Formats: sequence, structure tokens, C-alpha cells
Amino acid sequence: MRKSALLILLMGLIFLMMGCTSTGYKDLSANQAKELIDQQTDLQLLDVREEVEYAEGHIEGSVLIPLGQLGDRISELDPEKPVLLICRSGNRSGQAADLLVKEGFKDVNNLEKGILQWPYDLVQN
Repeated sequence: MRKSALLILLMGLIFLMMGCTSTGYKDLSANQAKELIDQQTDLQLLDVREEVEYAEGHIEGSVLIPLGQLGDRISELDPEKPVLLICRSGNRSGQAADLLVKEGFKDVNNLEKGILQWPYDLVQN
């Protein structure tokens, strides 16, 4: 029993040293996210805030699916294409990222500090 516990601890340390996370998605800075947007032609840019927040300012090309609706509308997304999730501060988009990973999405990215830290232009409507 002690050997298996030691082995589990050792494996956990190896994963940490390799930079692996248990979340299954990547947190990106605003600069990294902008680079991804500029480079990925098939990127699904998903804003999970509420409609009022989205109307106040959103990243061009983003699609609004509020977090509370994501479970019912997940079929609108392609699990084979990369996804960048956006919210106000990174919290709701992190929850959305967890959901997508659990649903089998492979390339899931989260704007880590949300739209509050987005230094680039926003679209308002």
C-alpha cells in the first residue's frame, strides 16, 4: 500500500514538473489569445457572458452563448475545432472550459483574465 501511494505522489510531481495541468484546457493571456485569433482560421470564439455584457463590448467574431445555456447549446460547437472562451474576468469562461473538456473537446483555451484585461478593440452593439 505504501509503495502505491509513493508511486502516485511521484507521478503527480512528474506531471507538475512537465507543466501539465489537471484542467485539460489552456489559460491564455490577452496577447496569447490575440495571437491565436489572428492565426487560427477555424477558431471558435465563444463569449459566455450575458447578453447585456456582450452588447457593451465583445471581441469581433465572437459568438454569444451564455454559460447558463451552454449545456443545452453545446451541439452548436464543433469538438474537433479549437475554442477560445471569453467572459468578464475569466471565471465563467473557466467553468465553460471545464464543461467542454468533459464533453470531449480537445483544443480548449480560456482568456485567463477575461475581457477586463483585453487591451484591443471591442465591438459594441
